[in-house]
Amino acid sequence: MVDDDVLVQQLAFTFLTGMDAAHAQALIERVGSLQHVMTLSAAELASLTQCKKFTAEARSKAMERAEKEARFIADHNIHPLFYTDAAYPKRLIESTGAPLMLYALGRCNLNASKVISVVGTRHATASGVRWVDDMISELAANVDDLLVVSGLAYGIDIAAHRSSIQHGVPTAAVLAHGLSTLYPAQHRDTAAKMVRDGGALLTDYPSDAVVHRGNFLARNRIVAGMCDSLIVVESAVKGGAMVTARIAFDNNREVLAVPGRPSDTYSAGCNRLIAMSKAQLVTSTEDILSVMNWPVRREEGEQGSLPLILDPEQQRIVDYITRSSDATTIDRISSDLNIPISQLLPILVELDFNGVLLSLPGNRYRIA
Repeated sequence: MVDDDVLVQQLAFTFLTGMDAAHAQALIERVGSLQHVMTLSAAELASLTQCKKFTAEARSKAMERAEKEARFIADHNIHPLFYTDAAYPKRLIESTGAPLMLYALGRCNLNASKVISVVGTRHATASGVRWVDDMISELAANVDDLLVVSGLAYGIDIAAHRSSIQHGVPTAAVLAHGLSTLYPAQHRDTAAKMVRDGGALLTDYPSDAVVHRGNFLARNRIVAGMCDSLIVVESAVKGGAMVTARIAFDNNREVLAVPGRPSDTYSAGCNRLIAMSKAQLVTSTEDILSVMNWPVRREEGEQGSLPLILDPEQQRIVDYITRSSDATTIDRISSDLNIPISQLLPILVELDFNGVLLSLPGNRYRIA
């Protein structure tokens, strides 16, 4: 439980700075502590930070606003998540533009071992909604500790949330406003079920923030940053889903897109992402499991396959990739192990085929 005084200082800091978590961390390290940021004189702060915005008047107003927000949090059972808190989404903190504070209504594990974000058009077709439901149903039946994230909007978003509720999967909705209201109001019942069934409503906006058009694009960085994989189901060439896909791609998240007919307006965006190699094509839940390399839940008594025996050269390559902290390019493997690419490529292909390695875009490989 966060101490009330600490919470007020955290809130005041978020109201004062207007910066993301990465820049805030650098500032706090330079000053020494969050408490010092809020209590040192303006002259002392200016000498340490070369910034003159931390005036006594500005900090006083921020503290006043923070005290009001802290009362709202206590009165409405909101869970504040400062970027240093253990419950703050770890994937998000590693992405660009991570907010300093998140406000959550509902107890939800935002650090589940598997997190997908599902986005798409507000003008979803019956086929798109059915695809989302089938996907979540099959994922729920095959993998453990899954969280589904979306934005509570019409169309694909609300389909993802409702399907998650139906199939017993926790789901989090990232809102574009404070928790004193809910938009769209038509989705209030679904939102209540989400919270009641182990999900959450999540926002980086304080309670007095109203619905504003620009907020919807800004919240997409959270939808993209929280996930392992962003799945785009039906999107025109322009729109929020495409923005979210770009953010996810730029943050090295797996972007998966469901293709459609060239003549379909709301498949054009998905088709373009695939054509530009900014998304992998998926047509089934099996494709998602393969790309993400997620182990499938085994039924009791089910036998595993026999282990693959590697020859010395294969073992040397596998050991090298295992020691690498990230996916490794074929050029790097060739150079470091002194294996010509002409000899290396067939070995990598065979290891990929046998499920030992996973090939990724950009001629990169990682252990499967």
